This record gives sequence, C-alpha cells and structure tokens, in this order.
Amino acid sequence: MAEHFLYGTEISYECDQGFSLLGEKTVRCISDSKGHGSWSRPPPQCLKPPPVTHCSNPEVKHGYKLNKTRSSYSHNDIVYVACNPGFIMNGSELIWCHTNNKWVPGVPTCIKIALIGCQPPFKIPNGNHTGGDIARFSAGMSVPYSCDEGYLLVGDALLYCTREGTWSHPAPSCKEVNCSFPEYMNGMQKGLESGKKYQYGAVVTLECEEGYTLEGSPQSQCQEDHGWNPPLAVCRSQGSLVPLLCGLSVRFSDSHLLDCCC
Repeated sequence: MAEHFLYGTEISYECDQGFSLLGEKTVRCISDSKGHGSWSRPPPQCLKPPPVTHCSNPEVKHGYKLNKTRSSYSHNDIVYVACNPGFIMNGSELIWCHTNNKWVPGVPTCIKIALIGCQPPFKIPNGNHTGGDIARFSAGMSVPYSCDEGYLLVGDALLYCTREGTWSHPAPSCKEVNCSFPEYMNGMQKGLESGKKYQYGAVVTLECEEGYTLEGSPQSQCQEDHGWNPPLAVCRSQGSLVPLLCGLSVRFSDSHLLDCCC
C-alpha cells in the first residue's frame, strides 16, 4: 500500500469477514485551506456485529398461536398462545424471544381438563374431612372439614378442587378451647365442678342451694374466647342477719318481713 497519495486519489475500504463497515466506504485526497493534503472524511470503522437472536417457531400441542405464525422469530418478538376447547393452559399465555435463542418464560403446555385432578386433601390433627379413601378428586369436587368435640376450626371449612389440580385453600386447623369458672361460687349447688376445664361448646346448667336465688341465665355455653355466653349466673342469698332497732321493720326477701316491737 502506498505511503503517499496524489491529490484527487480516491481509496476504498473493506472489512474482514464477520465485521460490518461503519461510515463511508471511500475517502479522497484533497487540499485544505493552507494547501496541505488531507482526507475528505475520517476513515470508517469495522465492527463486529451483535449476535443474531433466532427463536424457533413455538409448537403448542393441543393449542395455537393467536398472532400470525412465522418460520423464525427475533429478539423481543412476542407470541400469544391459547389452548383448544377442553384443555387448560399450564404456563404463561405470553412468551417472548430472549437473546439466548429461547422462549421466556417457556412454551406452555395444554392439558386435557378431564385428566386434571387433586390429590387427597391433608388430614388435620384433632379433626377430619369427608373425603374418605378417594384417590383423586375431579375439578369442582368439594371436601368439608370438621373438628373433634372441644376444638374450634380455624381457616376455611370447605375446600374445592380447582381446574388447575390444586385445592382452593390451605387445609384448616383445629384449636383446643377450654373455659373455666371462679374458684368460689357462693351458694352454687349444681352445674360447675371445681378445677374442671370445660371444652368449647359445652353447656352447663346451674342451680343454687336452698336459701339462695339464681341471678342470671340457668344455662351458659363455653365460647371460642374462653368465656361463657350468657355470662355465668350467680347465687344471691335470700336474706342475712342485720342489727334491728325497736320499732323498725326489715324485709329480707319478697316473702319474709321481720317486725321488732319493744
């Protein structure tokens, strides 16, 4: 290659295989304002092109593509996918061509609805469900849960098998609930036992000893907050000894009146 070029000489550039030319291909030897030789423009550059992204045509068994089918796809091309009637999609309905030449998040599959089912639901401590020994539950089937006596169900009592083959909610749990009562119940004869714990839902019937009157409801039920509803009744004494002054009358109850005469 010549080291000096005459005025008006034009040269052309070419890039090696695998590189692309950036800029004008030719430059010309010209004279600048001071009469010195110079080139008409800066020389071009040879750059290695970025890798070409190529994703193959996604095939969806028992499904189809909503946008027009092409033989190949480039970076960031998007494809929308749907399933044939009677099938349900397992995956994303939208996929796009990544630079690694793969579809992201992955080509979905279409599963026949009749083949989808739920595994037997979980068994829970201190409770049960009515699923029995069924090995597989079809979509739409439901299973109710219940707790043993003295336990409160926490969560959803009814679970449904979805079309995706999963249960609609996590299995519930059974929480033990106990109610107690004051250590000393004045005049109480029946209904409550000292030191005993009463389970959730238990109903007690209360009676008072002779000489006492029951104030409140004779029956109460143990609640989930460990309290009683209605509140536990109490036994009130029908009368008591009080000092009397002559000439006064004192009523001890609706049926007892004491007069003091001097």
